[in-house]
Parts: sequence; structure tokens; C-alpha cells
Amino acid sequence: MSSGPIKKLIILDEQFEKIEGHYYEYDKSVVEIFEGHGFETIIYGHQNMLTAFSDELNAQPWFTINAKSKIRKIPVIGAILYRTGFWEKYKKEIKAILAENAGQNEKYLFFFPNVYWYNVLPIARALKDVNANAALLFRVSIYDTIGLPKKVLPVTMAIIKYAEKILKNKPNVHYFSDSEVIANEWQAHFKSEMKVLPIPHLTLNKKGTKPAAGDKIRMYLPGGMRLEKGAQLLTEAFEVLAKQPELLDRIILVTQFLGNNSVLDEYKKRLAALPVENDFLKHLTTEEYNHQLTIADVILIPYLVSEGYRARTSGILAEAIASSKPFITTDGTWMSLQARKYNTGLIIPDGQPAALAEAVASMIGAYTNYSNKADAACNLWMIDQSKDVFYQQLSSALL
Repeated sequence: MSSGPIKKLIILDEQFEKIEGHYYEYDKSVVEIFEGHGFETIIYGHQNMLTAFSDELNAQPWFTINAKSKIRKIPVIGAILYRTGFWEKYKKEIKAILAENAGQNEKYLFFFPNVYWYNVLPIARALKDVNANAALLFRVSIYDTIGLPKKVLPVTMAIIKYAEKILKNKPNVHYFSDSEVIANEWQAHFKSEMKVLPIPHLTLNKKGTKPAAGDKIRMYLPGGMRLEKGAQLLTEAFEVLAKQPELLDRIILVTQFLGNNSVLDEYKKRLAALPVENDFLKHLTTEEYNHQLTIADVILIPYLVSEGYRARTSGILAEAIASSKPFITTDGTWMSLQARKYNTGLIIPDGQPAALAEAVASMIGAYTNYSNKADAACNLWMIDQSKDVFYQQLSSALL
């Protein structure tokens, strides 16, 4: 007696390379969710992936994009040449995967979890002539040019528009994002549906214990420090707070400065010179990161709208809510949308050190209130962001 058609999820992710970080955690969770619903899974990742995790997740080394390409160092046009230079080869690599799998069974789903302006066209061209169920997850708004000058926006939008035109009459190609902002802007521009997926790898319990009266409040800015994450903003805000040493005495500031960067090194020196207890972290394993999130009392997410954090999501923000952590984030972002929706956290204007300093003081002064709000938000978030909701949304691409 036949058990029915084979159900298979094929993930095509050229960013999948290391056994840590967002891409690994995301794809691993998607695999676990779909295997729990009876799917076979395979990941086509970067050619440099390690054998250990290719075995763990049935992943194949495949894509040949070279992030260390010398072409990226060419002033002004290097970033654009790098991003468009792999188009033809990338298309052929996708078509080879499709040729091996497409058309064999209506229960096969091809999932592209990292779609941007610079890879959407080869994806569209590869899908053009095959009858394949495909799900494209867009990470960035069509109105953003992350890492590029705004003046190239007409070019990036034209590329996306051309790709959308290729796929417009293919009803089995579906659009997704993990950001309501991105989805709403897509739908307004193209008049076609883009569904919103939960972030699937955030159900670990990282709540930890609450600080007792008199304990220092551990304020943590997770991930390697970068300018767009507010390195300058954080430094200048704590320099403002240095005028209140009794307040700084109640804080442990936890940051992670990685690599050799003269600008970031200067901010680290300035923080080290302040009358606050600094905990400068080095490179963290997944287990060490989870521990830091567990013992944190407040999560700092003062990311800059001016540097690209307007529409795209933040796994850090999602983990903060899922872990019942109070947080401080920036207005006019996807993060502030979540803060308002779930009535949690504190929202500050973009790029204003004095406002961040004031928010830190407010968080310390009314920590119990913000902590209680974080607990309530967590309960609601975990309903909306459940693995079942993720599966229902993404698997709808098979209908």
C-alpha cells in the first residue's frame, strides 16, 4: 500500500557555511520543523561548509560565491561588481539543483531563505522555465540599499522589478518576508501578496533569573560591535551618563568588540575609560552566546535607521522578547513596531546619545515595571511566533 507522495524541502542558501550564527540556526530550525511534518530535507549551502555539519543536516557544499573576492576592494563600484558578477554562475548552480529535483513530485518545495536585490534576478531566471514550487524570503525592503549609496536605488529597484515581472505569471512561486514592514511595502508596490513568516529559531528558554534588589543590572548589546549597531551612539550615551556615577555604579555594560578596526577600537577605549563596569566579550560559541543572553537583564538594540535598520528584522530583538528581556531600541524600525505591538521595551529616536542615556536611566529606575511588561510580551510573542505558525505559512507555498 502506498504511503503517499514524498514530501521534500530543498533549501538553497549560499550563506550557509559555518556551524554557528544566524544562517546555521535558521536553516537548522527550518529543517527540524519540516522533518517534524514528515518532509525529507536537504540544504544546498556554500562550497566551504564543513563535513561535520553537512552530515548533521544533510547539507551539500554547492554554491561558489567568494566573499573574499578582490573585486570587492575596488573603490565605489567594487561592491556592485561583486554582487552582480556571480549572476550567471549562480543561475547555473540553481538550475542544476532544479534539474535534479523539479518536476518529480508536487510536494517538493524549493526555499530561498536569503533573497536580496543582487540575487533575485538569477533566482527568477533559473525558475522561469521550470514547474517548481518555490518560496522566496526577502530580507531587505525594495526601498533600501544596504551597504550601497542611496543613488543606486533606481538600479536595484529596476532589477527587483524585472525579476518580479519574470515570475509574475508563475502561481507556484510565492513571496515571503520575516518583516511586516518589508511585506507591506512589497504589496503596495507590486500589488502581489507577500506573507510574513515567524522567526523559527527562538524557542529556547533564555529567561534566567531576575536581579535581586541591590544587584547590578547587566546591560548587553549582543553580537560583534558595528557602527550600524550604534557603537558611537552607545559610547556617547555612556559618556553623558558619566555625569551620574551613582547610576553607572548600578550597571555592568556588556559588549563584544571583534577584529582590528581602528574606529571601533577608539570607542572601546572610550568606554573603558568611563566609571562603569565593562565586560568586553571575545568571540562566542552558540552555547556561550545563549549563556550571555540568559544572564542579561537588559538588551541594548540602538541600531541606526540611517545605516539600514529600518525595515529589516533583528534576531536579537526577537530573542529578547522570547526571553522576557526588557530592551531599548530605535524608533522608525521593525524593532519599534514589535515593541509597540507587544507593549514592551523602550523606544528612542534614531542616533541621539542623550535619548539613549535617558532611556538607560529610566530602565534602571523602573526595572521591575519593564521586566513585568517583558514577561507579558513573551507569552504573546511565543504564540504568534510558534513553529506551527511558521510551518503553516511556509508550507502554504505547496498549495
